[in-house]
Amino acid sequence: MDTGNPIRKYNYVPPILLSEVPKAMHSQKLERAPGPDNIPNKLLRDTANELNPILTTCLDWEEYGLNINGSRLNHLRFADDLILIEEDPNKLQAIVQKLAIKSKELGLEINKSKTKLITNSIEVEIKLDEKKSRMS
Repeated sequence: MDTGNPIRKYNYVPPILLSEVPKAMHSQKLERAPGPDNIPNKLLRDTANELNPILTTCLDWEEYGLNINGSRLNHLRFADDLILIEEDPNKLQAIVQKLAIKSKELGLEINKSKTKLITNSIEVEIKLDEKKSRMS
């Protein structure tokens, strides 16, 4: 039985592979209701090859996130949800701003009513866009 440190076991967080994006899109159930952007799953499936390079290369977050044994963990993905991870509130602000800008460039927007900020220390304010929408 392995009782070693589980973080050491998985100390490398690989980048998103180009082959993962279409696979994830094609695994979506067609009958599932679209999100607030009203993009149906069938459309995502049919455009996977065009969206793939955009989704995998538009954000460069290599300098952000938690340092875990020399590798950076800056986000977690669960279906269509995204968790951003950063120790420094200023760097978290930069990540959120980059995500908001790139999303707008692609015709997408962050659902502000579902966006939450969780902290284990002091309360911070993060702005989502130039209108100063806040997460706290």
